[in-house]
Amino acid sequence: MLEKLKLILTINKTKVQEIEVNVIDGHIYFDYIENGNVISKNESNPAIKEENWIKMEEGLGIENWHQFYDKGVNDDFDVLSLQNQIEMSSFGKECDDEFINKVININDKVFSKNPNWIVIEKNRGDDEIIRCGKNVIPVSLTRLFEMLEILVPKASIIRSDRLDSLVLIYDRHINSSNGGWNYSEVLVIDREKGRITYNSKNTYANESSSTFEVGKKCHDLLDELDENIKTMKKTPMPIRNEGTPMMKMLVQRHSGDFKSYYFSYDRYGVPKFWHDAVRSIKSEIGRVMPTDIFDKDIYGHGCKSGEYIYCSVSLNPDDSRTFYYLTLDNSLMSGDLVIVGFGKEDEITLGRIEKIEYYNKENVPYPLDKMKYIIRKASYDDLAKFLFKDGQ
Repeated sequence: MLEKLKLILTINKTKVQEIEVNVIDGHIYFDYIENGNVISKNESNPAIKEENWIKMEEGLGIENWHQFYDKGVNDDFDVLSLQNQIEMSSFGKECDDEFINKVININDKVFSKNPNWIVIEKNRGDDEIIRCGKNVIPVSLTRLFEMLEILVPKASIIRSDRLDSLVLIYDRHINSSNGGWNYSEVLVIDREKGRITYNSKNTYANESSSTFEVGKKCHDLLDELDENIKTMKKTPMPIRNEGTPMMKMLVQRHSGDFKSYYFSYDRYGVPKFWHDAVRSIKSEIGRVMPTDIFDKDIYGHGCKSGEYIYCSVSLNPDDSRTFYYLTLDNSLMSGDLVIVGFGKEDEITLGRIEKIEYYNKENVPYPLDKMKYIIRKASYDDLAKFLFKDGQ
């Protein structure tokens, strides 16, 4: 049975926090100390029930932690950057070295490397278990931070601006004579659950979903993505053009702050870091998914001013070769069937666009004056002519 759990954070010379939790006669009491000053003594919080606290503490697995964590030493273990998790702002009053040494000098052998976090656990009838580290923490320690923040709100342990969840909502709508077609995808990255979820749905109520339990990778992924998200500026929702894919990105921080970002899901709208962001998310999922969100042919589509559109076109499904063609049609996509002229005689041929690239005049892959143009996107009549003998 848990008797005592104590956390000591010594972030820098201006910030030393101590929180000690004691279980007495079925009740939870805590002491909170800032820079040696007692802020709370033997207080309780009705929001924390003993059974929940005990269950949480058991889930930490402190007895399985290493005695000391340090960047470089524990790279093979599940660790997180301490700085990315906790509030680094100071209390404004510098503590002298003697005081800091007194706080952390519980055991000279254990703390000879000047740790900046310490956890002391004591079960009834057992000796204390002492674990500590410098700049990195075991993943499960974040759950203790979250529990202590509920117990002692004034401590404000966790970074208020920490990115806790990211939601991507992709949507595409095409009008047609029979009412139109809608397709949507939703990707959620949740720090608390250590989970990435994906769902898709179309007009005909066809749905698919996948869940990826990624644990620690969720923390690292959100911290990595947030370095770029913080540089984004909020913009009004762009005007939706026919068939243009749209993205709504929802960002929620630990403080509860909630922001929405809107952009067209093409080369005109996606942020500069988007390709790297998609690659990072795909890497954590661990497998390729046939989704629009991850499709570079969609978010990388769109010719900008001064660029030429080069399409790699295959002419025979049994031949892996492709040939460059130019086009002025910015609506063409990879996978589209097109009509092109081939050979010296410009024989009219059906082809398939395998890849679309955009180049400035100075770096085109093949001279502009030697290029042929795609004649048009294949029509139903074209398909009947080339795919079915005698038009049948």
